[in-house]
Amino acid sequence: VVLFVASIISIIYVPGIILEKPVFLREINGACYRTTSYCAATFIIEATASVISSLLFCNILYWAIPGFSRRASTFFFFVLTHIIVNWTSIAITFTISAPLPSIEIAAGIIAIYSLLNLAIMGFLSKVPDWWGWASFISYLRWGLGAFMINQFSDAYFPFCQDVPDPSNITELLELISSVASLKSLALAGRLSSDNIACGLLRLPSNITDVLSVCPVLSDPPLFNLTDPATLERVFACTPQIANLVVSSVNRTEIYSQIGYLLLSFYPQGTNYPARKKYLRYNKWECLGYVGVILVAFFFFFCMTTLLSTKLSKR
Repeated sequence: VVLFVASIISIIYVPGIILEKPVFLREINGACYRTTSYCAATFIIEATASVISSLLFCNILYWAIPGFSRRASTFFFFVLTHIIVNWTSIAITFTISAPLPSIEIAAGIIAIYSLLNLAIMGFLSKVPDWWGWASFISYLRWGLGAFMINQFSDAYFPFCQDVPDPSNITELLELISSVASLKSLALAGRLSSDNIACGLLRLPSNITDVLSVCPVLSDPPLFNLTDPATLERVFACTPQIANLVVSSVNRTEIYSQIGYLLLSFYPQGTNYPARKKYLRYNKWECLGYVGVILVAFFFFFCMTTLLSTKLSKR
């Protein structure tokens, strides 16, 4: 949402570029300044204003979301990323608007371009192979990567601490057995996704609860479930399962690894645009790609502005 708002709100800069074009053309024909000087001055003015708006926006949004990291370095990187994404949106808006004759046409093309970037960033769905090349030049893709890596690397998410009654193993098994009637359970108010998700997360850290559904297995005099070798020999358990039963997993360890699980999922898909997940990127690398796209579109802005001077002479 933050990225899409940053991209679509840049439409507000369209009227300024279109309406001041007659003045620009008159002054450029009078050799008052160069095209590059005009482009640099216009961009610097709007980019400076966007820094102030980004600081205000991020200070309100960031601290209003409970799950965000409270580390100062994480916050300032979030602000920096938002500023550079904003600048890139402005450069794209200027590039598209410069040669066009009307506000309506420019606004429509910018909206389409923003929606296209949203579709190919790999967050909402898998990017088709034939659009894969475009995802690598989508500034929203790399902006999202910078945001996600910044928030989810080395993060701790105890999101089940507010769930008072997570489902136990018996309730989960009953739910599986009644999978055909999930709709009726939901309508009756007996189906809670929070309880189910947190119940599933509890299983690796509470193996005794799992074994309680089979009293014979959990009877210590009959089977020594604290010995991995016994589990491997008697029950043919794999070493990983045997060690899990014996030692269980600390719930803190689970919560501290959820961020890496999210980073290994995005961008969505298994085809070549999503083969390298955000887990394998560095946040500064992603931000650097946004910066490269910013520089490229500033150059394109100079070119389309120069094009508008040529078109006006015809």
